[in-house]
Amino acid sequence: MNRTLRFTRVAPCRPTFSLLVRPHITRQQPLRTRWQATEAIRRKSGLSAHSSSIQDERLTVAAKAPISTPSTSTSVPPPTSDSTESITLDATPAPSLKPVNTKEPQARFNEIEVQHISDQLHQQIFGAHRPKPVDERLVDLAKKHLDIHDLLGKQSAPTKPIGFVMPKLVGESLDEHFYKLGSYTGDPWLGYAKEFAQKSIPLLPPKWNVKTSGWTKYGPDGKVIATKCQPPEDEMLAFDVEVLYKISPYAVMACAASPTAWYSWVSPWVLGESTDNRQLIPLGDPSTKRIVVGHNVSYDRARIAEEYSLEQTGTFFLDTMSLHAAVNGMCSRQRPTWMKHRKNKELREKLSEGPDPELAHMIEQAAQELEPEIWVDHSSINSLKDVAAFHCNISVSKETRDMMGEMKSVEDLVPKLEECLAYCAYDVKVTHDVYKKVLPRFLETCPHPVSFSALRHMGSLLLPVNRSWSNYVANSEAIYNGLVTKVKSHLESLTEQAAALSFGMMTKKERTAINDRIKAIVEKSVEATEVYDKIVAEENALLGKPPKTRRSKASKAQAEADAEAGAGIRLELEPAQTKKKGRPTKKVTNQGDGDAKEKAEALNKLEKRKREAKKRVDAIADEAKTLQKRLDDDKSLADQKIKNIQQYPWSKENAWLSQLDWEGREVRYKKQKKPTDPLVPYAKQKLPGYPNWYKDLFKVSSDMNISVRTRVSALMLRLQWDGYPLVWTNKYGWTFRVPNSEVHRYSQTPMVQCDALELIKETNPHVATDEQAVYYKLPHNGGKDARCVNPLAKNYQRYFEDGVLTSEFAQAKEALDMNAACSYWISARERIKSQFVVWENKEIGRDMGFDLQQDSGAQPTSLAAHSKNLSAEPGSEQSDRNELGLILPQIVTMGTITRRAIENTWLTASNAKKNRVGSELKAMIQAPLGYCFVGADVDSEELWIASLIGDAEFKMHGGNAIGFMTLEGSKAAGTDMHSRTASVLGISRNNAKVFNYGRIYGAGLKFAASLLRQFNPHVNDSQANEIAGNLYTVTKGIKTTRKALAEKPFWRGGTESFVFNKLEEFAEQEVPKTPVLGAGITEALQKNHIGKGAFLTSRINWAIQSSGVDYLHLLIVSMDYLIQQYKLNARLMITVHDEIRYIVQWDDRYKVAMALQVANIWTRSMFSQQMGINDLPQSCAFFSAVDIDHVLRKEVDLDCVTPSNPDPIPPGESVDMEGILANEEARLPLEEETIAAEKLETIKYTPRVPILEQLAKQSRSNIYQMKAQIAKEDKDLNRVIKELRVEAPELVRETSRKGKGTAYDPYVWSDEGTDSWDYINIQGLPIKNTNPQENYGWNIPAVSKPQPSLRKARQHRKLVAEM
Repeated sequence: MNRTLRFTRVAPCRPTFSLLVRPHITRQQPLRTRWQATEAIRRKSGLSAHSSSIQDERLTVAAKAPISTPSTSTSVPPPTSDSTESITLDATPAPSLKPVNTKEPQARFNEIEVQHISDQLHQQIFGAHRPKPVDERLVDLAKKHLDIHDLLGKQSAPTKPIGFVMPKLVGESLDEHFYKLGSYTGDPWLGYAKEFAQKSIPLLPPKWNVKTSGWTKYGPDGKVIATKCQPPEDEMLAFDVEVLYKISPYAVMACAASPTAWYSWVSPWVLGESTDNRQLIPLGDPSTKRIVVGHNVSYDRARIAEEYSLEQTGTFFLDTMSLHAAVNGMCSRQRPTWMKHRKNKELREKLSEGPDPELAHMIEQAAQELEPEIWVDHSSINSLKDVAAFHCNISVSKETRDMMGEMKSVEDLVPKLEECLAYCAYDVKVTHDVYKKVLPRFLETCPHPVSFSALRHMGSLLLPVNRSWSNYVANSEAIYNGLVTKVKSHLESLTEQAAALSFGMMTKKERTAINDRIKAIVEKSVEATEVYDKIVAEENALLGKPPKTRRSKASKAQAEADAEAGAGIRLELEPAQTKKKGRPTKKVTNQGDGDAKEKAEALNKLEKRKREAKKRVDAIADEAKTLQKRLDDDKSLADQKIKNIQQYPWSKENAWLSQLDWEGREVRYKKQKKPTDPLVPYAKQKLPGYPNWYKDLFKVSSDMNISVRTRVSALMLRLQWDGYPLVWTNKYGWTFRVPNSEVHRYSQTPMVQCDALELIKETNPHVATDEQAVYYKLPHNGGKDARCVNPLAKNYQRYFEDGVLTSEFAQAKEALDMNAACSYWISARERIKSQFVVWENKEIGRDMGFDLQQDSGAQPTSLAAHSKNLSAEPGSEQSDRNELGLILPQIVTMGTITRRAIENTWLTASNAKKNRVGSELKAMIQAPLGYCFVGADVDSEELWIASLIGDAEFKMHGGNAIGFMTLEGSKAAGTDMHSRTASVLGISRNNAKVFNYGRIYGAGLKFAASLLRQFNPHVNDSQANEIAGNLYTVTKGIKTTRKALAEKPFWRGGTESFVFNKLEEFAEQEVPKTPVLGAGITEALQKNHIGKGAFLTSRINWAIQSSGVDYLHLLIVSMDYLIQQYKLNARLMITVHDEIRYIVQWDDRYKVAMALQVANIWTRSMFSQQMGINDLPQSCAFFSAVDIDHVLRKEVDLDCVTPSNPDPIPPGESVDMEGILANEEARLPLEEETIAAEKLETIKYTPRVPILEQLAKQSRSNIYQMKAQIAKEDKDLNRVIKELRVEAPELVRETSRKGKGTAYDPYVWSDEGTDSWDYINIQGLPIKNTNPQENYGWNIPAVSKPQPSLRKARQHRKLVAEM
């Protein structure tokens, strides 16, 4: 169940500790009788009457009197005499400065029937006086607005009012309350921070101690005061650590500086005093309250020993990177431009060193491409090098850091230890210099003490783990490798089959066997030839012939010359060698007859052996020739097949094979001694006989490099799109080929056709010369300009399931499933495996405080048993106590311009999915025995904030359509925001959420159309634009310019028109500020630093997301106060945007759940009051549920089953507000408050004017402008303008003409001068405009008004008649 995007009301049912699903009352009456149905429900439930009667009337003519709304005063009235017993959490009245109404809580409704918090809660939060009724004109306007959008009367069923005695507010208003909470919880750290920013640190010591490990202290003069001393005890430190990351993630050195001393720390491992490199840095007494300043200080915090404890230390880690991002950061759209400017600046600096014509040309060209941007000089990226250059004009060299990064052993560090310490200390000095600049700017930009105080907890997060963490990593890696190996085996098999075409019909086994046989024959041939030659040599010896010797070419030439010169002499010397004509006979030396006979017999035997040897040599040669012929015949057959592929590339069988490079199949053979010798290939050839495409798979190693990400895999799997083969093109990526005769199938589809002029440039000749077909791009989530490079990516899995993307091989679906299953682990494995985990080890004094002394049992046995099961080694015996450890997530507390925290693993971790290996990551964060996790998700946090901005225009909750849908909309009835969007677009409700949040964050029509094509690939561009346009017309409305009503264009007629008009008004301020805590925008997005209308989307996004950060900070500070006030054993564990989780001692779990609900209602009420509405809807006052769990997960009932975690995790516990109130263990000890009231009373508070009220004074809005924003049709808008002219001509806004020939606008008319008139503030009270804005209206003589042409005059008369 997804609670994040809807509100769940508390129904009057029996308390339960499971997720409560509350049925809605069935609506059987039509819309027009909804009010009667509501009245019937109220009477049947015994609820009190609503605060004002609701009349379903048409909008009446508005008067000119100012709109009256309640004041923001929240003073508590004198106690009432009614002392009826109340259904509260306490049995006894809570101690309070002022008595609380303890009678039965009564339900309350506003003028449009939105149920508010009970009178009992309203008295404790906003004061006992009931809010004054909203001006009737605004009520009527809200009704008409809701009626236009078919929402009027479609409320959810009323619910039982909730009442209980809350912890009392600190002060007379919510603003004072939170100001004092922020000041109290931020003390003394805020004072230390300001003081440290005003002080200097001593000069750097000239020499560093590198002979002893541990801490060394240096005096103001730089001399060593003490070695192996205690850790720094100063209350203010600038701090930095250095690591040899290629060897170990633990620190090897650190430096710190205070206003009075310098400190250095060297690891005992570096100096050989210990063989253990896992050395943490001691920082002294953890209870000491101090600030530690660093750049990306969370990295340094993870190396501090005292931080690895369940008990939070007194150290406040202040991050200069975060402070810079909040004050001078840049949005993602600005970063590329800034990088170009920096590169150009570096080129200019390089040119100043000496003339370089080529460099000067590059600079000139770059300068022409870059337009001047003022904001570039008011921002920088977040690295210390760039931040120091920006704020302090300091140059920081990172050569030493790079040198340390290349070290592969600690021995490399020892001779350069002092140099590295000096580098570390210089970073500390630079960090402090930056801090002195950015802290004052941050406190000016974010002045509310809550914005500072919350950073202490945001920078001190921790995540407990046990042995299951190691098993999780090992199991995920093993399953991933198994899946990859299996799919790779299939792909290798298909690849070998395709490669076999290079060798005809033979299999690789047969071909290998023949080649091996030929090699063996060659060896036998050599052996047989040697035997034959030996026999011949013996025969020659008997005959007296000299042995044959191989002569060189030179000796042969000399022999021929000698032969010509002395032929006669040789003939005279050898007369006996010539005989009579006839058959030659072997000459035998004249010996005895016996010897001659023996020699003759020997010769006969040799002759016989010679014939047998010759026969063997011939037989071997014949066999080799036969085998070689088989290979040659097979190669000829292969050549015919390859030729067929080239001749008919787009046949059914060849469409994929023709895209491969079949060249390179030649085999190089050794030179034959005789023509009859077998062909012997060279030994060091790479895959002889195989084509180039196959050889490319072995470039990296001797193993085939093929996977689902290899391009050739799609061809081996013979992938098709709608039955057409996939074709790779360099220009368009993967495409599919459609014959010309079938192109009509795609004429009305969003498929992008490839340009034929571009295709002729393709390297594949079959594509470049193909005139028989048209190529279409495969769709891509990135839009029509993006190209698909891997059709086996997880984004294409749905096309396989829909039968659009197909293959004749089952392995294709298996490969796609594997890729989808492993996608999470592939992307996150390095980040997960590199997590810095520190394990508890009491033997060396590393006690993390996991032990819990308690009388009662800790967690339920099922949870404890599962915890043991998760952490048990496969096949091992589980010990009584798990191995315990902590991870300190390295979070940048304000990593973006919206002040959102960033971290690359835990803040981006997805929920567990059944088909994703390793996706159970968050569930591996497990509470130790005796503890649990308590937390909640803020229901539709940023959507509610946006809708509240629109409701503020009507001075009531739900007055704006988006506000009504957010508060009262029902998924079942189709009246919630996501259901409405889904019906307009024809998509699922879950997909509609993406559209809604993107639109609220400022995304435009192009985004919506692109997203729609992604969700529905059968929609073409024109259809997508039309549907998206309809959505924006229904939601944002129509952008309209009417100078008579407003100076600037405005949205009208949509459900969200009021919201976007106000958001754009926020964004267009000189220095936009969040409406609740008044946090300012970064300088890079301030209006005077950017062009007109530039980065509007980013500024709107900032207004919403930064307000969401304000919400989180208010919640954190409230919890900090309540935890201290009632001594709850809990601390903040992690926050993920709108999620918040605490690690809590088991016995305090329900009290912390109650504290979370109190903190939430305080925070929501603060937002409402600062928006000008002194009330709060009951539907959003409380968390829909508070989760109590033993593992970290989105919902307590997620079993977190994945391929790497097949065993389901038992569910946790989820309690709603009713369950909490019914549980005696949830009772906060209000009578045992530990914070002295005097401490809070001494905090001085100065009331401030709400930001929205300040904006209202500037905007000078009036009732007619609101009517115009409601107008859906042009005739309605014209009617509003007519009413304005008739009823309030002094409110007509006009501007002076510019230039000659300005067309006469019949909607704008002038009068003499500008009259002062009453404007309304945020509460709807009048503001007398005694000093009208200069040039606010026209001062134009009557004669200057041009006469309209005859045609325009007729148009004007027709328009007036329509009015």
